[in-house]
Amino acid sequence: MRLGVLSDLHANLPALEAALEVLRAEGVDEVLVLGDLVGYGPHPRQVIHKVWKEGLAAIAGAWDLRVAYPFPEPLPEGVGKATLEWTRAQLGEKELAYLRSLRLSHRRAYGGRRLVAFHGMPGDPEARPDLLGEAKAFLALLERYGAEVLLLGGGTCP
Repeated sequence: MRLGVLSDLHANLPALEAALEVLRAEGVDEVLVLGDLVGYGPHPRQVIHKVWKEGLAAIAGAWDLRVAYPFPEPLPEGVGKATLEWTRAQLGEKELAYLRSLRLSHRRAYGGRRLVAFHGMPGDPEARPDLLGEAKAFLALLERYGAEVLLLGGGTCP
């Protein structure tokens, strides 16, 4: 089984369509989206519908959660807050319900290997994994979740 992994779509429909085309050309059997379907880009509704209609496995990212639920701590004034408000205004109840249905993790065996995936870090989709940090933290996550493969979306390198 060949797994394709996408993350941080951020409402960019042309990028999603291009990535899916390449993954299919490569013979990928299944696609997993590691969150942030919405936020910043101009196509939040269309990206949600594409992921939904294609039956892609997806987990919630920080932006998906912020759009779907009113968090007690608002984003600071500026682009982030304006994007959040605009994105919410573009979505109907069906799209918001879909975002609310997304889980925070994905666990499954692929090709005989146990995989665990998160956006950010377990329990905190807004946390950015230190991809250049010590491997011990990532090995501990593999052990904690009984997995052989760990996928983390939403990370950045310093």
